Amino acid sequence: MYQLHIGTEKNIWEHPIDPTYTDSVWISQIIREMYEYDIQIFRPHALTIPPARQNDKALMDIFFSNKIPCRELYQLNTFRQYKKMHYTSDITMANGQYLTPHALTNKQSQSSLTWPHIPTPPKYFEKTWQKWIVKTLCQNNNMQLYPEFEVGKWISPHTKIHTIYPNMFSMQTSSIYEQDTNGYKTSFCVDSNRKK
Repeated sequence: MYQLHIGTEKNIWEHPIDPTYTDSVWISQIIREMYEYDIQIFRPHALTIPPARQNDKALMDIFFSNKIPCRELYQLNTFRQYKKMHYTSDITMANGQYLTPHALTNKQSQSSLTWPHIPTPPKYFEKTWQKWIVKTLCQNNNMQLYPEFEVGKWISPHTKIHTIYPNMFSMQTSSIYEQDTNGYKTSFCVDSNRKK
C-alpha cells in the first residue's frame, strides 16, 4: 500500500509531493513525474488509512511541514515504517496528551496492515527519530505533546484501527478487553450502578 511507504494522510496520486524521503523506487519515479508535470490521478475508491482519533495527524505530514533535511526525512520514514506507525495516535497514550513509553524506542508495534519489510535500522536512525519526535511534537523536551498534536476521542471502531493494542477500553460497556488468540475477551468490567 503506497500510503504506508509515504506516510501521508493525503492521497498521493491526487496531491503529488516530493518523494525524496522514500526508498520505494517505483513510487518515487511516478510521483516525481507527476509532481514535475502537475499530473493528478483521481481514484474515487482509493484505499486510504483513516485516522483513528480526533485531531490525528500523519507523522510524515508533520515532519515534512517542519522542513526537516531530506536525509533525516528518509531516516524518519524508514524508522516509522520499521515501527509500523502512521498517525500520532500510534505513539500517543490513551489520554491523548503524552507519548507512549515505547514511542522513542525501536520496539515495533503490532499492526493489521501489511507493512513493507524493513530490517532493523541503524542506531542513528533511532536517534534521528527520537530527536524529531521530541523536537516537533513535545513541549519542553518531555513526553507531553503540544496542544495542537494532542489526540481526542476515538473516531474509528476498534475493528477498523490498524494498530493492535494488548488492551482496549469500551465506554459503551465500561469494560477493559484483553487481547488473546481469538480476539478480545473481557478482563475487567466497571459496575456503573455501584456507588463510591
